[in-house]
Amino acid sequence: MKFIKGKSPLVVLFIILFATSCYISKPLAVEVRVSVNTNFSVVIKNESNSNFVSKHSEADYRTAYVNELMKELAFNHIVVDNAAPEFMVEIISLDLTESTKLDTVKDVKSKDNGLVRELTQAGLKTHGTVTRTSDSATHKWEADKDKNESLTNNR
Repeated sequence: MKFIKGKSPLVVLFIILFATSCYISKPLAVEVRVSVNTNFSVVIKNESNSNFVSKHSEADYRTAYVNELMKELAFNHIVVDNAAPEFMVEIISLDLTESTKLDTVKDVKSKDNGLVRELTQAGLKTHGTVTRTSDSATHKWEADKDKNESLTNNR
């Protein structure tokens, strides 16, 4: 996406969170037609001293989320068709949260052993409803994903 080129790793992390939060487990055998709203609210919460989440606007995050969702839907044989959908997907909100926590380096081989570092944590939560157009049956859905910095590279 054009607006993330040259940006901080945490911004890229948020974009990755969008995609993984919308993961649909298995491609469908037949195409399903859905409508998806794109005018949902985006709530950005910063509960820390770090300030990565403010690098982009609510519109930027909404656009990135919708773009990644559309790719995921297409991959899984779900066709966006606002004129004649079988299901209506309503996204109510997308919440981004940034926070920090203190952690101590626990590596006796490191020159930083014993130092306390502030680590950034990122969270994404989105929710909405899915309505079957044939009978108006509605179900709530939600997706969330957290990503935390680590002091080690043992992953």
